[in-house]
Amino acid sequence: MDASRFWEGQLLKELMNEIDSSNVKAIIASGPPFRNVFYASKIKKTHPKITFIADMRDPWLDGNLSSLNFSDNRKGVEKILLQKTLENCNYFLVTDDRIKEIYSNYFDKARHKFRTIKHFYDEDESRFDPKIKTEKTIIIYSGSIVMTNRDSCLDPLLEALKSNQEYLKANKIEFHFYTQSKWLEVETRLLGLPIHFHDPLPPRSLSKEISSKADFLLSLNPTYLKDFLLTKLIDYSTYGIPIIHISEKGKSWEFLNEYNNGFTVRPIDLNDFFSSFQSLNRTLSGTSCPLEFSLSHQTMKLENLVIH
Repeated sequence: MDASRFWEGQLLKELMNEIDSSNVKAIIASGPPFRNVFYASKIKKTHPKITFIADMRDPWLDGNLSSLNFSDNRKGVEKILLQKTLENCNYFLVTDDRIKEIYSNYFDKARHKFRTIKHFYDEDESRFDPKIKTEKTIIIYSGSIVMTNRDSCLDPLLEALKSNQEYLKANKIEFHFYTQSKWLEVETRLLGLPIHFHDPLPPRSLSKEISSKADFLLSLNPTYLKDFLLTKLIDYSTYGIPIIHISEKGKSWEFLNEYNNGFTVRPIDLNDFFSSFQSLNRTLSGTSCPLEFSLSHQTMKLENLVIH
């Protein structure tokens, strides 16, 4: 069960109070937690005129994306709850057209309810400081570390850094991870890898840190995520800093190749990549993320759903 299994009663009570005291015309419920969206959708039974929008930032039936490993039996239960949510809602939002097609194949009769509202970046958080020039080459990773399928992406990175640690040290190439991952910090310290760990920062502080220090940004995509465009890639692309994207070939490669002048590297090629890093084109400059991925643009699309 996800964390929202205990929320149903209180959630519906709060929704009722808000509807009774305000002129509520629409409700948007986002998941995960996925059952939070299902519980909230029940409000349509008592308030059918309200526009209810179910917003899925991750695919409900793909447990990997929400750190939930669904068994076949559990997936059957979740599919039933998803079906009921679809029956209740006016619109069902997903983050890209590929995911919309997956859902449409599951639930063909609800195909007309699916809409795409992409992952987005917040323009107000995109405030950058001037780059501080140093002799070092700083590569920054920020965010959580995905444990699932780590042997397809993270482990090859650590092995490549271990094999090339003398080269990296001699050329003053450093990695800075802004994440809470004590196990990884201990592991890399034992291996003697040039990775410096920092506590996660709030968005604006992180923006200043990245824009003033980073020469490259690091993106890690396990194999099962290779065809998903995650928020991190969109956030990274707003900095105008080249991205080193480690992943098997997929949709994420297509996005990076179109919108960022960086490197897309298969895990099997990491050792060769870092062993010749200094000889790569160091005049690379990233490109800005297009307007269609901005918060204002996606909000406008969402407002149009409510209005119409």
